[in-house]
Amino acid sequence: MPLDLKSTINLPKTDFPMKANLPQNEPAALARWEQMGIYRRIREARRGAPSYVLHDGPPYANGPIHMGHALNKCLKDFIVKSKTMAGFDSPYVPGWDCHGLPIEIKVDQQLGGKKLQMQKLEVREACRKYAQKFLDLQREQFRRIGVFGRFGASDGNPNFMHYFYSLGVGGKGVIPSRSNDRYGFGFYYIDVNNPELQGLFRSIKLLRNEYGFEAFYNVAITPWLLLTPDIQVVRGAQKDKFTLSPLPTIVSKKSIGTATILGVRLQMVF
Repeated sequence: MPLDLKSTINLPKTDFPMKANLPQNEPAALARWEQMGIYRRIREARRGAPSYVLHDGPPYANGPIHMGHALNKCLKDFIVKSKTMAGFDSPYVPGWDCHGLPIEIKVDQQLGGKKLQMQKLEVREACRKYAQKFLDLQREQFRRIGVFGRFGASDGNPNFMHYFYSLGVGGKGVIPSRSNDRYGFGFYYIDVNNPELQGLFRSIKLLRNEYGFEAFYNVAITPWLLLTPDIQVVRGAQKDKFTLSPLPTIVSKKSIGTATILGVRLQMVF
């Protein structure tokens, strides 16, 4: 009987798939990072740390990215991420070079002889639209290859909102003898997606639904001077604090409760 060499090798037993399935798994990982707002949370976790800023020479916004772009951005991304893991506050703010001949040459090729009949402002507008088209395309392509940076709203102020509603009532003259006084109160509620972060041993809910209430009363001292006491009650959406130390997946519990704010404003109306 021939020797079964496979049976002679002592290998560990694991459920880790042998096939990477990157065309399916990479977009899923990127979507998960997007939902978590991971870049924004990294910035929050490193706030106040020593800074390390990589000054990036921006690409031209005149076509899709190519292997040169990919090599350039990946190498710089390695530096930024390694410095972040080393304890630095190392943000990356992408930019694009959108002026001069690289854009104009491409637009000239598109317009052809039509450019001779166009006004200068129309040509500039065509250049702007062309640059914006490839700026948007390259932004998504850089994110697709895993580069972390402030590419969009979700990297600085993540939009986890499912729906939002608010209700308010206001008016003036509620007290008969004070016709210039004004009042108002309102309520808002934000229903959010509740992204999860996988910790070492468990899954942590990062956000919760947010709501707030405010009421104010403008006391008209004179027709042009108003004294406004108000009260605000807010329960913020952030529930837990994300940390990077010692591993990027650890979450420390730090619940943010309901805040009540009392204030007085003095307003001058001209």
